[in-house]
Amino acid sequence: MVTMTRPDVDIVEAIDDIIAHYPPARRDQHHIHVSAQGGHVILTGNVMSPNTRAVLLEQIPSVEGVQSVNADKLYDDESIRLDVGGLIESGSMFVRIEYGIVVLSGRLPAGKTAEDYARKIAKVPGVRKVVTNFQAA
Repeated sequence: MVTMTRPDVDIVEAIDDIIAHYPPARRDQHHIHVSAQGGHVILTGNVMSPNTRAVLLEQIPSVEGVQSVNADKLYDDESIRLDVGGLIESGSMFVRIEYGIVVLSGRLPAGKTAEDYARKIAKVPGVRKVVTNFQAA
């Protein structure tokens, strides 16, 4: 008896369909990359919420032909925000994150530079870019 395996292109298409039909993921779909090889799925990119990430990780294993799912490089902005928040002083700085792009604004604390923060924040997993938009002192 010959066992047929589902082609990876069909698996990816089925996952793209899940993303397109789950409303919170629909707006994230251009920031999620799906690949498959031998039924082993890899998700990379950024989504806005941890809930979207969790729903995808719950639904994708049930797609016919999926052997495993690796989402180690699929990040959510809320988790990034919490990680970045631990690296800055509260007060006059503001952080906005959209699909891994971190925008810092407000006023820099005395003795700190925008480059100091940009270097530190760029090391946070899931951060794709850091933009500084601080007001002059």
